[in-house]
Amino acid sequence: MNHTFDALISEYNFKDYAFSKLRERYKAWTGNSMEEKLFDSFEIRNEYSKLTNAGALLRMMRRSSNPACSAHAGTALIKAAAWWMRSTAQSIPAA
Repeated sequence: MNHTFDALISEYNFKDYAFSKLRERYKAWTGNSMEEKLFDSFEIRNEYSKLTNAGALLRMMRRSSNPACSAHAGTALIKAAAWWMRSTAQSIPAA
């Protein structure tokens, strides 16, 4: 089975990171709190709570040694993630 790079599993554990900025932006854009199951749905972690490369990239953006670079890259990444989440959510059938 073929996988994109961002869907591959990383060495990082989801429980070690809060993703507070992503949760904050999700709340601002949708008006809803980000539920834990959305991290699975958006393929930020796998069923064993390991981050995918996409999740690891979000983690790394927050830990950059250059705050100015990190803030700019992180903002762009969060905007891209939000666009992806909105487009993905539209294609998910209502339960």
